[in-house]
Amino acid sequence: MKAPLRFAAIACGLMPLVLAPGSAQANEYDRCVRDLQDSNISADLIASSCAYVLHPDELGACVDRIDDRTEIPAEAALKTCRQARRPIETANCVVSITHLGSVDGDAVLDHCRRSLLPERFARCVSALNGRANITDTAIAMGQCIDGRDRPRDMYPEYPRSGN
Repeated sequence: MKAPLRFAAIACGLMPLVLAPGSAQANEYDRCVRDLQDSNISADLIASSCAYVLHPDELGACVDRIDDRTEIPAEAALKTCRQARRPIETANCVVSITHLGSVDGDAVLDHCRRSLLPERFARCVSALNGRANITDTAIAMGQCIDGRDRPRDMYPEYPRSGN
């Protein structure tokens, strides 16, 4: 094969790689719009929300999961999902905690959104609620989110040299 033909063959072979990312991103936005439409969010709010986030498909999935599996209004779920670091984990957290019993939906949304590791946070709340018999979910959420409640003896103290 001559050099120009070899270059053309290589360029044609790489063409799908160049086109693929754009089409994949379009699908992310399509999924976001579809999920938010399924949750009866207004068109204006859908447009601004799906365009606002880095991973629109995760935003749509987050709202859809909370809307389908809890009594929390979709608009409240959307606000939380837009602000969440990990939207899918945040939705899983909200669903897990709301299934524990009578809880304030706004408090659950806020705590799951603020948690750095929402699914781990939900496991903590669930364990305190079930095994530690802390039946007030608000108290369990407060204990699990509190950054001050850490073991003080995490690292052993070593004698300082030169003292």
